[in-house]
Amino acid sequence: MLVLDPGKYYGTVLQTVRSGDFLFVLKSHRPGSVLKKHMHEHPYFCYCLKGSWNEATGRQMDTCTPGHLIYHPSKEIHATYFHKEKEIITLNIEPLEPGSFAERFTVFQKRNIVRNETISATCRDFAGLVSKKQVTAQQAHSIIRKIADFKESKAAISRVGLVKAHIDQYSGPDKLRVHDLATMFNAHPVHLNRLFKATFHVSLSRYILKQHIFKMAYWYISHPNTTLSALTSNFGFTDVSHLNRACQSLFGSNFNQFCQ
Repeated sequence: MLVLDPGKYYGTVLQTVRSGDFLFVLKSHRPGSVLKKHMHEHPYFCYCLKGSWNEATGRQMDTCTPGHLIYHPSKEIHATYFHKEKEIITLNIEPLEPGSFAERFTVFQKRNIVRNETISATCRDFAGLVSKKQVTAQQAHSIIRKIADFKESKAAISRVGLVKAHIDQYSGPDKLRVHDLATMFNAHPVHLNRLFKATFHVSLSRYILKQHIFKMAYWYISHPNTTLSALTSNFGFTDVSHLNRACQSLFGSNFNQFCQ
């Protein structure tokens, strides 16, 4: 199997620019051509400017069209099948030193394809600069930073989604704690709470309390012989007054009224 060294690509190279720690390459491919299984020594990005293709990685097959940004990890085996309709033009972004790339893109753990209008517009504009060889080191680092920031944002949204799902599915009597969730999901408590609030428009601690009281209400209604004082003790409240103050804050009523 062919292993492509840094800066080596299939297709016709239209323009190459070295700037900062990165190599930017505009290249074209003949419609209907096929790239058999191969791998690249360094990780890299490929942005589709024109044309389309199918790409096979293991058992996965993806279709790439203008606007898609594809990340390939180092030594990932893949094959490419270009469509016949029109010429294919891509912008490849590759690190000159793979260590610097890994540090900037720790959010990329495996092959990844994204489509986002902001990133797409940035890549299109940048491809125009590459074609004219007008790229400065500052512009080069700017596009890398924008891609990394976008991916970190997507990764963060995915993470808080998992946190919310965990809270929703949790069935234990003990109230979850922000610090424990942060440890579980490998995040700083303050950072996790900020992301959660930005995504779901409610603080993490308030959402935990709300779901906890929902579970208490379900238990209380399902077990009519349970006293309210026993319930509050089992679910971690100091007393009934403590529970009612929490309910009043969240729902504008005491616990008995909330359960009716």
